[in-house]
Amino acid sequence: MSTNESPSSPSFDGVRLREKLETLRSAFETKGHSVSTSLLPPVGEQDLRRRCAWFPAELPDELVALYGWHEGQAGDDAWDESAPFWFRDYAFSNLRIAEREHAAMMESYGVDPKCHELLKHAFPFAAFNGGWLVLPCKGQKLDGRLRRPVISVMQGVNVFFHSVEHMLDTCIGWATHPAYDADGGSLPEDIELEIWRKHNPGIFGA
Repeated sequence: MSTNESPSSPSFDGVRLREKLETLRSAFETKGHSVSTSLLPPVGEQDLRRRCAWFPAELPDELVALYGWHEGQAGDDAWDESAPFWFRDYAFSNLRIAEREHAAMMESYGVDPKCHELLKHAFPFAAFNGGWLVLPCKGQKLDGRLRRPVISVMQGVNVFFHSVEHMLDTCIGWATHPAYDADGGSLPEDIELEIWRKHNPGIFGA
């Protein structure tokens, strides 16, 4: 099978990623979440790399584009925000939180020799209650089909989305669905899973 995210996936494009982030932001706002008030200003690439000198791998284009849109959320814990900008139930971490959460991840899941190298070089761009969404920045062996999937580190280490763009397509599908509960950020499980599988075929047994 192709090593791309899927046979139809175009190569990564930072402008397209930021457009999808804006679409998701607009979807949240339409459902009554004033997420714009919680988002920090963008971070330029040079400043991003300087501020992430603690991270032991090269930051890929996906993270440059993500933080070039906004630097996550302002608070010390993004879940303290009245309207968190979330990817499913993981809140978008600013760079200060990401550094702290990477250390916490390595002190917990990272002590497992089977996960250590993967997580050491995985950037935690979103967090929730002792769990993280991370982007592997130095390869991964969880799914050979995928170049740079989004991985969930919570009750295991598992591929959650085929890529950052597929994650956004999935989140947009959730947030724009008529059954989406804006207060809880949730959907009925069968609808959620249907949208998830549509944008990320081959995960969760389908």
